[in-house]
Amino acid sequence: FFFASADSLKMMSQSEMMFTQKMDELKHKAMVKDLVYRKEDGWGNILGDSSLWKRVRLAAPADAPLAVPGKKVKVAYKGTLVKNFSGEDFTIKAFDDIERGEEFDKSSEFTFSLGWAEVIPGWDHGVGTMRVGEEAFFLTSPDMAYGKTGSPPKIPPNAWLMFQIKLYDVEDPKVFGKVEKIALLVVLIIVGVIVYLNPQEFGLKPKPAAAESAAADVDVVHDTELPQNDEL
Repeated sequence: FFFASADSLKMMSQSEMMFTQKMDELKHKAMVKDLVYRKEDGWGNILGDSSLWKRVRLAAPADAPLAVPGKKVKVAYKGTLVKNFSGEDFTIKAFDDIERGEEFDKSSEFTFSLGWAEVIPGWDHGVGTMRVGEEAFFLTSPDMAYGKTGSPPKIPPNAWLMFQIKLYDVEDPKVFGKVEKIALLVVLIIVGVIVYLNPQEFGLKPKPAAAESAAADVDVVHDTELPQNDEL
């Protein structure tokens, strides 16, 4: 019973997740397709409000897998501070004119779930425009990065950041991998044992106290002496 119920719930959950993910993928692909890059310098305004910009360094094949929300993505990246840039006028300098400062972080391999807020917003939105094999620069505003507080000691408050990111792989998340299946099996076994050892707690058998009380009431009735004939 427990195993059948768990399998049914798992199948329903996976079906709903697959349907929702497919709809999100279609919307996401339409958004990426509509992204326009400026002819003069190749910068693209991803969100339309100048808070996140993208410039492709190395394009990927048009049929390469697209990073979409819900997928696991593997990237390499390098992050640097941007000097003397505020973005207040909602314009952007030519790429070569952007003054970059100290490098604050880099990694040759980093994996995360896209769209699950495991990274800064600029990454969720930016990497979501990439295809496997693509390499790009992302200019992120404070709102798309670490905000008014920054990330001391390396990133000051209200900092614009430049990320150079290469997308290596995109794969479906493991909704129920081997470890999760084993964990579920262990939980179900434990629940089954608890129910078996404590059936009264789950309404499968009268509680001992109730049974003893009923027996005591019966004994009282049997122990009561009947009135004698001359008392009738």
